[in-house]
Amino acid sequence: IAQDDGMPPGYPTSAWRVGIGFVDARTLSIPAAVKPGDYHLFIGWYRLTDGERLTPVGDGVEGTLFIAPAPIPVR
Repeated sequence: IAQDDGMPPGYPTSAWRVGIGFVDARTLSIPAAVKPGDYHLFIGWYRLTDGERLTPVGDGVEGTLFIAPAPIPVR
């Protein structure tokens, strides 16, 4: 129902290293026509040069997406 694409400010995926975390805050605008309910947040990463999806590892990962553990309530 909403998405935001963009490079993490000052930290392109080409510079990512295993074990080094970072914060990337995003704001999603939910369209007014969206029905109230609990929605899941799916997060994916891809290489900008060719659009290839990167494969995350860890808890909450399904395929090439991370699924946030708690649903997002829309009221």
